[in-house]
Parts: sequence; C-alpha cells; structure tokens
Amino acid sequence: MSVKNSLLKMGVLASLAVGVIAPAMSFAEEKKGEAKPENSAPENKAPEAKAEAKEKKISGPKMWGIWRKFTSLTPEQKVKMADIHDKALAEKRKIEDQEEADLLAQLTDEQKVELQAIKESDAAKKKAKDADKKKDEPAEKPKGE
Repeated sequence: MSVKNSLLKMGVLASLAVGVIAPAMSFAEEKKGEAKPENSAPENKAPEAKAEAKEKKISGPKMWGIWRKFTSLTPEQKVKMADIHDKALAEKRKIEDQEEADLLAQLTDEQKVELQAIKESDAAKKKAKDADKKKDEPAEKPKGE
C-alpha cells in the first residue's frame, strides 16, 4: 500500500472518529452509571422474564439527551427507544474497539511504549486536576442554616 493510500485511510479513520465516535462518547457520558450487564438485557432472557422486565418498566427507562424533554412518550415507546439506543451504543463501542486495534497495529513496539507513557501522564494530570477541583469546592453548609 502506498503512503498516499495509507494517509487516506488514516484520514478516513480520523473522520470516522470525529463523526461517529465523538457523539458516542457524549452519549456514553450521559449514560454513565446506567450501563446494564449484557446478561441482564431483556433480549437475552426467556420470554417470560422478558415480559416481566417490561412490566417492571411501567414508567419506562430513563431517557437521555433531547429525548428526556418529551412528555408525551408512552412507556412502550421509551422501552423501544432505549433498546435502539443501547444497540447503537454497542455498535459504536465495537467500531471504537476496531479503530483502536487498527491504530495500534500501525505502531512499532517503541511507539506502543510511548503511547502507554502518554496515557499514564494524561491520567495523572486528570487525577491532579480533579483533586484541585475538590480542594477548591466550598464545603457544604449543614442543612438548616
């Protein structure tokens, strides 16, 4: 493969990252803490358990983004929309994982070591920043004051 083709392929991957993965990351942030294990998904259960799970979702699942502003969605619509959203998130994660594997395959062993050092440095900086934020936050006032 020529250098031009390699650069073109990398450009396509970068475009994919910006166009597909960035929105996926924002959805993931919104869904943080809502993730359910794959084994608990209604589609992986017996039909009786699936019906029981839907009965438990009388008010429907927690909605995200603009969808939470709707007041007219039925519980059934919310369940179907959440299923669609969960499926899309799984597909996006699969694309992200494949992209990561493809990008790592392009690196030499030395570059992989460098990548690990960069990740560790970024994590340390984030941890320090988070600690500074907590330190700068005012203490909560006791209730009743």
